[in-house]
Amino acid sequence: MKTETIDVRSWDDLVFMNRNRDYGAYSVRKSYSRSMITGLGISVSIACLLLIAPKILSQFETVTPPQEPKEEREFVAPISPPKIEQPKTIKPPPPPPTTPAQKPIANVAPTAVTHEVDEELPTNDEIDNAQPTADPNASGGTGPAIADVPPGPPADPTDYGKDFDIVEIPPSFEGGQKGLAQFISRNTRYPSADRRLGTQGTVYVSFVVDKDGNVRDVKVMRGISATCDKEAMRVISMMKGWTPGVQNKHSVSVRMTLPIKFQIAE
Repeated sequence: MKTETIDVRSWDDLVFMNRNRDYGAYSVRKSYSRSMITGLGISVSIACLLLIAPKILSQFETVTPPQEPKEEREFVAPISPPKIEQPKTIKPPPPPPTTPAQKPIANVAPTAVTHEVDEELPTNDEIDNAQPTADPNASGGTGPAIADVPPGPPADPTDYGKDFDIVEIPPSFEGGQKGLAQFISRNTRYPSADRRLGTQGTVYVSFVVDKDGNVRDVKVMRGISATCDKEAMRVISMMKGWTPGVQNKHSVSVRMTLPIKFQIAE
């Protein structure tokens, strides 16, 4: 038996022979080949577009030169000139008023006075019964009169061994305010942890400059972080070259307060 090759269209016509061809099945079978070719063409076009799209878009992109990595530099916190709270000057108390020395009373020799007596002379009985009377104006002793000696100046009760808060002449750093600011700026190191966290502010440090010009009893009055407070105390403890304060011509220990500002440079 000879096998005949029948195309799809012939089979479609054969299957739907004497049947209603107005339904969708016949139309779908008739357009199957065209639909497959169209779908395949669209798929290939989309695939090619996806492959060449990055190259096309790259032509319109602006080439940005690679940025060099930033070097992390260690920097010193900028220190503004500190304002030292100058202790108020107390005027020394006025000297006590001096009492003018009295002139010594000179010895005066008694002088006899002659005058007439108008009274009657007492009788012998009145003289025998008379009681002796004390002279209210008479003074005891027969020595010369002594002038009053004025009292000397009172003793100074001030304890010059204590720590003063206010003195006549406050302590001064070698080089003055400018030298103090330079010393703090050179020796202060910003803690790396606080720099990364953005910690900023002013640390107020209290300390005592003793009568020999040395710094002692350093403590933080108001701080911003544990590491910044520790750094401020370390710098204050390093300070040398203080001239001690003076009170009543005595070198004394004076307590002072110094602000240290930590600020990150932008």
